[in-house]
Amino acid sequence: MVMRGGGGGPRSPGGNERAGEGPPGVQPQAKDGRGFKEYFLGLNMKNNRRNPWFVEFWEHHFQCRYPGSPRTPYNGHYKRRCSGLERLTVNNTEFERQLQFVSDAVMAFAYAIR
Repeated sequence: MVMRGGGGGPRSPGGNERAGEGPPGVQPQAKDGRGFKEYFLGLNMKNNRRNPWFVEFWEHHFQCRYPGSPRTPYNGHYKRRCSGLERLTVNNTEFERQLQFVSDAVMAFAYAIR
């Protein structure tokens, strides 16, 4: 039996990947986090100033350099400047199906320390 996780590929312990070829696999059922997709698609550079890493995400996602952002090894090769008019959409943004498990873990931790 092969446990599937992360990116959905087979995960076999101890380098036994070949043994995992062909048999049925098990993957936890993943559901979209209620409201998360709408929330995330509504983010932009004007309304998400509290996240210090959002500029890096934005630059990477749209392959542009945001005005005023410091030059880094990650954005130094972008020739185009971000206009601020870029938008996250369902067509240009892929959501990881495993986000639900992060949310569940945070809620379990919060409940435990309550």
